[in-house]
Amino acid sequence: MRERYPEKKVYGFCHNTDLRQMKNTSFQREFIRSQIPRLERIFALQEAQKEKIRQIYPVKSESMTVIGTGYNSHVFRITGEKPGKKDEAQKKGVKSLLRAMNLLDEESGQIKLVLAGGAGNQKEYEEIKELAAHCRYPVRFAGCVPQVELAKLYNDGDIFVLPSMYEGLPLTVIESLACGDRVVMTRLDGVADWLEDMIPDADIRYVDLPKMKGADEAVEEELPAFEKRLAQTLEDAIRTVKQENRGLVKNRACDVSRISWQKIAQEVIR
Repeated sequence: MRERYPEKKVYGFCHNTDLRQMKNTSFQREFIRSQIPRLERIFALQEAQKEKIRQIYPVKSESMTVIGTGYNSHVFRITGEKPGKKDEAQKKGVKSLLRAMNLLDEESGQIKLVLAGGAGNQKEYEEIKELAAHCRYPVRFAGCVPQVELAKLYNDGDIFVLPSMYEGLPLTVIESLACGDRVVMTRLDGVADWLEDMIPDADIRYVDLPKMKGADEAVEEELPAFEKRLAQTLEDAIRTVKQENRGLVKNRACDVSRISWQKIAQEVIR
């Protein structure tokens, strides 16, 4: 775009996947590196990503702006009372999540796990179904759902879980917070700092990642310890939900107004 339309203003938005592709493939790498510094401005998700951009491309810090990410505040919002007491989870690092569920010390009638999203490949999907079949708690496969239905899943649930090994800035976390969920997620590079800055009152509990090989693949031998940490953090979140239901702790709703689509758009065009 920059080379084809030299007279136009061209801006770049980094979503993390592009950085991984630059590391993993050599296709047009040098051409891309030569064009990125010619952009009018580069928008990054958070400070850690901004530093990664500088490591890959010869760009100056002052030509980049951290804007984070935004969510659709008209769809993802608290809608009212929940139909029952249950815990929700999004399919992301789901095999570790299912194994962690079997480590929980909770009555089976108190928890239901909902997995939303598409399957990666058929082999992985069959492995997930097998783990789900042997899970101590009911598991529902919601599949790929439209935004309105996803917002309803968030509102029906109490806890959103994202045990992902690699993310730029996960929009699902923001959407679930906007719908009133508590969050359990992995401590992803740069993400925790951004969330603590933008949503300081959010109830987010972090799980340390296992040792990694490459950008997004965990060392297999590290997974049992990781899954134990995940289960312990889930137990802590479940206890808080129970206390909230008894009126012993405050409601988990937090202020996410700073990161709606409207606010992000204002930051980009100002």
